Amino acid sequence: MKFILLLILFACGSNREIYPKKVHINDNIPVCGTDLHERLRECKPSKCKLDFTKILNEAYGFKAYSNPYVYTEIKNENGRCVSRTYSSFDGEKKCDFDLLFNKYFQKSAKLLSNTDYLMDQHNLNKKLSDIKNEKDYLDWMNNYNGLYKKYNQDPEDSRRFMETYPEHKEILKKSCVFSEPKSKEEKDYKKALKAYTLKLATEQHRLSKLDFKTIKEFRNSMYDISEKYLSECKGGNIKSCKEVAGYFAYQGDYENAAFSFEKACNLGDIPSCTNASYNFHVTKLPAKAQIMAKKACSGKEPIGCYNVACFACRKNKKDEALKYFRIARSVDKDNDLVKIRNEILDDPEIQCIRETVDFKDFLLIKLKK
Repeated sequence: MKFILLLILFACGSNREIYPKKVHINDNIPVCGTDLHERLRECKPSKCKLDFTKILNEAYGFKAYSNPYVYTEIKNENGRCVSRTYSSFDGEKKCDFDLLFNKYFQKSAKLLSNTDYLMDQHNLNKKLSDIKNEKDYLDWMNNYNGLYKKYNQDPEDSRRFMETYPEHKEILKKSCVFSEPKSKEEKDYKKALKAYTLKLATEQHRLSKLDFKTIKEFRNSMYDISEKYLSECKGGNIKSCKEVAGYFAYQGDYENAAFSFEKACNLGDIPSCTNASYNFHVTKLPAKAQIMAKKACSGKEPIGCYNVACFACRKNKKDEALKYFRIARSVDKDNDLVKIRNEILDDPEIQCIRETVDFKDFLLIKLKK
């Protein structure tokens, strides 16, 4: 569990190496403000530092540092966001992302640029060892989920990022470079971090072995219900196909979820066509995803038409994308598109029409109460 900065949260290791520059505390570099996340997300050129004293001392038990600051630099270079973090204890990390990918990525990892959140998370992690029964566990989970509300983070952002970019791990591995630990300080920090991570993993493994009745019953009931719905779905029951699709999606089995929604779609349930399209897209079956999106659009389902516009944008077919975006708006009687306006604004797959009058007019629509 690496808490250096959100820039490299999901990044994998690299064989390439870069070497950190010598850092001085009296460097006249300002402390990062509360707008750091916005600067990262929008790739606004910046240079500032975060004080990791508390995290190093209290979380990792590491005090042998010469400088407690993590420095960050942000540059917009030819339509790409180049982010660099470096410190005396953790070396240097550098990522070079497409602007749209960067925006989605940084949005999903908003909290990791907030050192107050990192300390709150650590204080909760310390309480893992106090969990002895199911009530303790559920209370701990409620407190953990409460951190999202406290720091105004949508817990769905991470899921949306990973589903929008199924290939995100490959992108991060290709786009991020890490320095190898060279100094004694860096090597000692790595040992402290490894010990901290191992302690957490040990507690999580212990909890996984506990027999929590409510959770076990819920999982068993989900399985029993899925078997029942699967049988009924094969017999042509639309509701059962949707229920079993929901079960597969809950399990993270998006491919079977897609085929189950497709079954419901073919039985006449238009919203299921949109759900099938989305799940086929996540499982990297674009041809099937487009077929389902067009079928949804033919049934005057606005999100389906919007998805067709997105597929056109991916192929840089601006006129076709604009055509289906207009159709989506014309059939959007319940303001389904307006309800997800913020997601559409940041959607990397609709950017080819972002500067059109139609798109700008859409952003001005106010949701009726």
